[in-house]
Amino acid sequence: MNLRGPVLSRISRIVKCFHDIGVAARSVHAVAALIPTSGSLLPGHPIPAGDFRFARRLHIILSPDSTSGRDDMSQQIAERVKDTGRNKGIGSDRALARYAQEGVLRRMKAAFGDRVVLKGALLFLVENGNEHRPTMDADLHFHDGLDDAVARIRYALAADLVDGLRYEVTKVIQAEHNEEPGYGLPLAAWVGKTKIDTKVDVGFGGRRPRGVVEKTFPSLLKGAEPLTIACLPWPNVAAEKIHAIQSHGVRNTRMKDFHDIAIIKEGLDPDAVARAMVRTWEDRHTELPTDLLPGLTIDYADSMQKVWEGFVKRSKLEGKAPAQFAEVTYRIRPWVEDVLERARVLSREAAPRVPSIA
Repeated sequence: MNLRGPVLSRISRIVKCFHDIGVAARSVHAVAALIPTSGSLLPGHPIPAGDFRFARRLHIILSPDSTSGRDDMSQQIAERVKDTGRNKGIGSDRALARYAQEGVLRRMKAAFGDRVVLKGALLFLVENGNEHRPTMDADLHFHDGLDDAVARIRYALAADLVDGLRYEVTKVIQAEHNEEPGYGLPLAAWVGKTKIDTKVDVGFGGRRPRGVVEKTFPSLLKGAEPLTIACLPWPNVAAEKIHAIQSHGVRNTRMKDFHDIAIIKEGLDPDAVARAMVRTWEDRHTELPTDLLPGLTIDYADSMQKVWEGFVKRSKLEGKAPAQFAEVTYRIRPWVEDVLERARVLSREAAPRVPSIA
């Protein structure tokens, strides 16, 4: 029996319904390409069974009606996310934010493959499953640039991965992203009836570090499809943060850089950090400093105490991070000075020699 005609008719109505509720739907012809000209579909569903594989991995029970099936699935996932957050001790709000960020990464990876590189606080999740510093941002980078970036990112985020999530870019902020061109894209995300405010920061340019490798990003929900994504190496993370401390000077309010350096410095090879610093400073056309960075002075630490206190509170780091900002700068100053000196030596060794005239 040929089901193609009746199925296409029903899919046309479903696609219109999906569009009306803001769900990015595939075109009728794209879906039709997935439908066999004979045989049977999932009983009670005019949508190919494979479209619901994410929900089935999570053992979500679907309604017989396709539209309400998607709504029910999304709401069931939302409840699962909230329960998981409570069980993990991170709370339902943080769990929803984590799930929305995970959905962003899935869509960006699906659209751009290993061209997109993960940076920022979410790297801590990849490294050991611990956030260390909760964040609302998914921090990403394209070393080879991206034509029509905002339009293509919007398109990527509109993908329907049947994970219960949908996104809307609410604003486009053109700004420097870690001292390189980029965009900040605040997002409204929905899972079930719950709205989640999150953000994706995207930067462009620079040479791709040799140590970029794909790593597994830990899914919040047990049984979810595994996600791997290219990650910035930790020496390069440290190099970029030191560069930010230098470039922002005494006006710097990026307390996260000082906090993160204090956490990651002990496990890093200082020579690897120095090599990453030389490349970073070259890519950003800046000179390595010859004196103590203003952001590591006692006067700067004293002037930023209130800003530090606000950062600790917003990041829920009370009892985990030092109460005094001066203690943080005191801890990292010798290490930063050491890797800066190593970088200066490497830079001098790599500089072209000008032959002397006898």
